[in-house]
Amino acid sequence: MMLAVWVAGGLTCALGAAPAIAKGTPAGTLINNQATVTYREGDNPITTFSNNTVVRVDEILDVVVTPGSGDKPVGLPGDTERPVPFLITNNGNGSEAFALTLKTDVAGDNFDPVCNRLFFDTNNSGTFEAASDTLYVAGTNDPVLAADGTLLVFALCDIPATANNADLGNVQLEARARTLDKTPTSGTGGPGTIFTNPNGDNVDAVVGATGARGSGINGVIAAVNFPTLVKSQRVTDPNGGTNPIPTATITYTIVASIASGSVTNAIISDAIPAGTTYSQNSMALQVGTGSFTPLTDASDADAGRAGNTSIDVNLGELKAGTPQTLRFQVRINQ
Repeated sequence: MMLAVWVAGGLTCALGAAPAIAKGTPAGTLINNQATVTYREGDNPITTFSNNTVVRVDEILDVVVTPGSGDKPVGLPGDTERPVPFLITNNGNGSEAFALTLKTDVAGDNFDPVCNRLFFDTNNSGTFEAASDTLYVAGTNDPVLAADGTLLVFALCDIPATANNADLGNVQLEARARTLDKTPTSGTGGPGTIFTNPNGDNVDAVVGATGARGSGINGVIAAVNFPTLVKSQRVTDPNGGTNPIPTATITYTIVASIASGSVTNAIISDAIPAGTTYSQNSMALQVGTGSFTPLTDASDADAGRAGNTSIDVNLGELKAGTPQTLRFQVRINQ
């Protein structure tokens, strides 16, 4: 009797194909492996299976904190609650909650800002909006980020009245994986430390290269000659009311001013809001208490430039005591 034998092995994943993420296969994934031997006995094909081995993927705890995009925020000495942005990224392979801590006595700066509140960028606008963003309350709404998930947060910081022009105040934000709090040695864990089933889901957690703690530094700059913008809006609907309905017009007014001194080459830029269309040749500029001067949309001799997505107005020199006011309109799309 002659036997023809073929031995095969197979890897299977209980959750299907895994997406490519920062630390690879998602935490909790079951990796199955079973081998087979196939042979013939006479004319009969026969297959025999080995036992099945199963490995459950551990969770890697890793987090990175970086400054939010853009330049450091600027404010006048004595200004309160200037938003300082930070970006938190979960570099692990599983969903994780993070505790957040602010520190302002950071080396390498000129003053220590006072930062008492932290907000989440709830609507993903990229800018701080008090009406829509969410106040962070430690231990109550610690953010939960999926693998590769990110969250933009804003520390609201005060600049001391004694700060000088161009002084820098550093702010540090730390994000700590909350899994570290579920062990007898709460808050500790060097790279490679294993926490057994910390969440009760039969998935162990392993501390990654960051020690499951990430921190980043951003800051706020004091500027004596610091322009400020104040924007307001007025809605006029086709029926003579103020309801923001399709075809209604929104008139935006932006007042640019400076408390002392002057700056040159000041340019106001504003993106046309989504869901609206810029009303052609609706820009007008007022200098001080003078009359509004219409601006054309074309790139010509006057200060205004307008396109389908944004407008730009060159104010030239902005001087203390002489605010400049820009006005333009958009229409809510039908």
